[in-house]
Amino acid sequence: MYTSYEVAGQVTGEIQRQFPDVTVCLVGGTTIDPNAHIEDGKTFLTKESDKPTVRPEDGSVRDLDLIAITADKSAIRGIQKAAERGAGQAMKVSVFGLEPYFEEKPVRGALTNWVSRRLVDGNEDVHHRLYPFETQMPSGALTHRLVFPDGHEAATFSPIYSALSYELRSIGGLRKRDEAKVREQIGHLRDLGLWLPEDPADDTPNSQDSAVTWQYVAI
Repeated sequence: MYTSYEVAGQVTGEIQRQFPDVTVCLVGGTTIDPNAHIEDGKTFLTKESDKPTVRPEDGSVRDLDLIAITADKSAIRGIQKAAERGAGQAMKVSVFGLEPYFEEKPVRGALTNWVSRRLVDGNEDVHHRLYPFETQMPSGALTHRLVFPDGHEAATFSPIYSALSYELRSIGGLRKRDEAKVREQIGHLRDLGLWLPEDPADDTPNSQDSAVTWQYVAI
């Protein structure tokens, strides 16, 4: 039986061979490892946290989600096909892309007002929008590297942006089904000193130094 890491490695390897110029981030539960070491822009996954592709509790097949950092629909379709070839029947694969940047016009009741989206502008800067809020993403948030136990690497979101993405998915906040894995991820980041506490004065020895705060933001 395949494991999640094996299939993820096959999928990302196939994408990298066919689309070497497109950053495609592996995201979601497969990237969350409470034992991972995080250093120098890389998350090192551990064998202990690998999972079978079939959930033992109900026999369902696990999902594998990827986000292509491009708004080219033709490329996104090609990446989806490459991902499906890499996964075979072992996991259900979904590839999402970006949208071209546009100015959001407030429309009462519009669905897009209540869910987040990622857009890319003419300068190839990526923006995360949850109307009426929007922020330009630092490049480091989208160029973090995930290192599998066998040494294979793939692009992923930085661990802090990964956790925040769950919380900023919709106006309703964190979905109940995601609560456990996000709580686990944030707890691990806090243990590693990479998550800004609610009260830095209590939990951060050097909280008087503004550089400490920026350390958290940059991860």
